[in-house]
Amino acid sequence: MDKNTTNEMQILIEKYQRLEKLVDDRLHQMLFGDDNPMIMITHRIKTVDSIKGKLERKSDYYKDIHDLRDILGFRVICHFLEDVNLMAKRISEIFRVDWSKSKDKRELIDARSFGYLSLHYICALPEEEGELSNLWFEIQIRTILQHSWAEIEHDLGYKAEIEVPREIR
Repeated sequence: MDKNTTNEMQILIEKYQRLEKLVDDRLHQMLFGDDNPMIMITHRIKTVDSIKGKLERKSDYYKDIHDLRDILGFRVICHFLEDVNLMAKRISEIFRVDWSKSKDKRELIDARSFGYLSLHYICALPEEEGELSNLWFEIQIRTILQHSWAEIEHDLGYKAEIEVPREIR
């Protein structure tokens, strides 16, 4: 990738850094409280190298950086399965959700199979909120057990150079 593309990525990352603070504040404001079953919010912004790697690995799917919807990613962690739907409802009330790009991975993977289950929403700020409202980000909503398994599975399966033996799965 050329120098202009790298500069464009860095400018975009700086916008996402501003958005990250805004979304984090809003999630904490709306989701934490006495009646909320959410226990934790985590978030990250992809690095320039990570963005470049994804664009190269999936060049048939992503044409440029503006096609990515997970440069900024949040995880909302809940205690129980029923809490995931409650948090999803609240998130859809405070952000725009791109339903065509969002996925309920709880339905995609058989409960007996090797993989992780969570609800993935592709979101943006409401349009009337200005410049940052055209930046899409991902919010994954899952239980603490799903989160723990996803971390293990990610390290053992997704990025491993060898296949995980069946008895371990």
